[in-house]
Amino acid sequence: MNSASPTQSDAAASRVNAPSISPGEQSSRFAIAWRALLSLYVLTLRQYSHGKRWMVVTGLFSLPSVLAIIVRSTTTEFPPLALEFLLIFMFIPQAILPLVALLYASSMIQDELEDQTITYLLIRPLPKFALYFVKLLATITATVALTVVFTALTYCVIYVGSDAGASDTALRAIKAASIHSLAVITYCCVFGLVSLLIKRSLTIGIVYIVIVEGFFANFPFGLRLLTVIYYTRLIAYRALPFKASLPHGR
Repeated sequence: MNSASPTQSDAAASRVNAPSISPGEQSSRFAIAWRALLSLYVLTLRQYSHGKRWMVVTGLFSLPSVLAIIVRSTTTEFPPLALEFLLIFMFIPQAILPLVALLYASSMIQDELEDQTITYLLIRPLPKFALYFVKLLATITATVALTVVFTALTYCVIYVGSDAGASDTALRAIKAASIHSLAVITYCCVFGLVSLLIKRSLTIGIVYIVIVEGFFANFPFGLRLLTVIYYTRLIAYRALPFKASLPHGR
């Protein structure tokens, strides 16, 4: 008759003597974890709404409105639709959205390191991937909110006092804000992953914006299929009409 080895006996005994967790205790642990993740989400949003980053982002998003005011105050031959095309669907997606996403997403991990709170987060009994996704969700929430608000503000500056209908302008603003939100979400995911894997994510992000989104996207080669701005323009082209009468044609 074969007897079980000491290792097998110890393993069996440990399984028998292991404390069982009741369903109520599991539910309590689950609720505590969710409250901790919610607190991290709220604290991250508060962190994003303070400091110099907020002022820089506000200044970046205000540039299209300032340019629209300058153009409309200096000439009457530039139709609002053409101004919308240049500022809303050329300038904002290619220059502002990637920079804003980079400023926020690159600080997801860096802020915790600078504030020396990364150790506190890692020793908490929470899944590491949940910590990352909560930080990413807060980043997406902040950038999408800013994108929607300032896109609507730019539309108001472009079309206020023009002959365009209010309902048509509002519909175009909603579509544009939705397209911009998709773009900034994609940028946040890209730069968030870079910040997780690479220490100097801000430098790498700037190189990516200049070379990939700024250079490759403007050439008729297959490389533009790897850029976010290409798909942003494609969705805008299919979702909205762009025909404006200019002094030298349409």
